[in-house]
Amino acid sequence: MAKYVDGDLLSGVSSAVLVGRDLVDVHCAGFADIEAKTPMAVDHIFRVFSNSKLVTSMAALMLYEEGRFDFDDAIEEYLPQLGNRQVLRPNATDPDDREVAATSITIRHLMTHTSGLSYGLFDPNALITKLHADAGVHNPLTPLSGMINALEGLPLVFHPGRGWEYSVATDVLGRLVEVISGMSLDAFFTARIFEPLGMADTGFSVRRKNMTDWPPTMPAPIS
Repeated sequence: MAKYVDGDLLSGVSSAVLVGRDLVDVHCAGFADIEAKTPMAVDHIFRVFSNSKLVTSMAALMLYEEGRFDFDDAIEEYLPQLGNRQVLRPNATDPDDREVAATSITIRHLMTHTSGLSYGLFDPNALITKLHADAGVHNPLTPLSGMINALEGLPLVFHPGRGWEYSVATDVLGRLVEVISGMSLDAFFTARIFEPLGMADTGFSVRRKNMTDWPPTMPAPIS
């Protein structure tokens, strides 16, 4: 880990080694704040970025186990804005160059990134990128319900089930969790996943806490 810090690839790294469920070693290298020369410590909090997809998928699977939906349900049964999909034709340069989707998006498609949805981020020159930007799909101030509304008129990049693309499918899945459970996604995560697992520092925002129990006692490394 120190090699990545010394090579200026990362400012700081916190790593852990587990054997089964047992935490056997924790190591910190580099800085949490380069300018202030604050060393990385075991109690520093990180953004989890797309690891939130794991939690969202877990939330959906919990509802599936409760019999709240089937994987092959069409998404418009829960989010009517995403029904009647259209698909951009190959190499389309005009947003109107589209055709009717051969099938509905299913929850299985969302779980496997085979829905035809896109991120609209990775290729700045792609038509779908412009369409996402114009619709405000990625506005951080927009709730999931607003994101679904923004996606309503946008085309897919391929017919559902006929391709694979890392996409906003998990965001749609998060909205599905909200609609089915009647809870906001952050409330569902906290009540059903984080609190039962003792994940007191995980959430959509950083909250103040009593720091007297930090840093935790770390086990000795395996020799």
